[in-house]
Amino acid sequence: PALDVVGQAALDDRRHAHGLRAGTHGVSGRRRVTGLDALNAIGDLGLLLSLAAALIGWLLSSSQPRAAVALMIALIVCAAATSFLKIYLHACPMIPLLRAPSGHVGFATLIYGVLSVVIASRAPGAARLPIVFGAAGLIAAVAVARYFLEAHNLVEIALGIAMGLGCLAIFALAYRPRALAGRSVKPLALAAVAIGLVAYGHHLNGELFVNFVSFGGKTAQLSVAAACPGTYGQIRRGGWGLS
Repeated sequence: PALDVVGQAALDDRRHAHGLRAGTHGVSGRRRVTGLDALNAIGDLGLLLSLAAALIGWLLSSSQPRAAVALMIALIVCAAATSFLKIYLHACPMIPLLRAPSGHVGFATLIYGVLSVVIASRAPGAARLPIVFGAAGLIAAVAVARYFLEAHNLVEIALGIAMGLGCLAIFALAYRPRALAGRSVKPLALAAVAIGLVAYGHHLNGELFVNFVSFGGKTAQLSVAAACPGTYGQIRRGGWGLS
């Protein structure tokens, strides 16, 4: 039986998350860890969500509840947009090069962007530019890994960056650095380094977001049917299924 559109999107996301491509498997079938895998792990969801939790905790402890809520909203928007587009583009392709936005790159842009905004806003003037360039370097590393692992093409990576920047703007509009006068960001920076050392390499599958945000597929499939002409008949005939 044919996979439903949500199941197919989740399956492809699982393949993309592991960066499957020819030449990375040995005779035993196990993947060899490469430099690209190391870069790819910088954008893994487990690491990024751990950093997001630390950021939210620090913002709440720094009397920035509005910014903390904005970051939570940005995370939800990024997850929802990524999940919907992965499902939508499987059901209703727009252009040949656009199959699914890069969730790794999108979330990396959001989280490392927020970290750089918060830390740079409290850093001395001379240190701000290196902090921003450092975050940009981490995002670029993830993008390079996704491209050369053949998980995404340049169009999908660019869409991921655009989505991440859009969600970053949600946080930036709510963040008030002047309210942090006298508040050190060193605990946050140290926590980020510690989390990086502990969580780096621990994989969390992005398909969880596909299933969670789409409520098991029903909401997503009905939304796709409404947005993409000609697909509702497929759903009614059971081509995708609603379970």
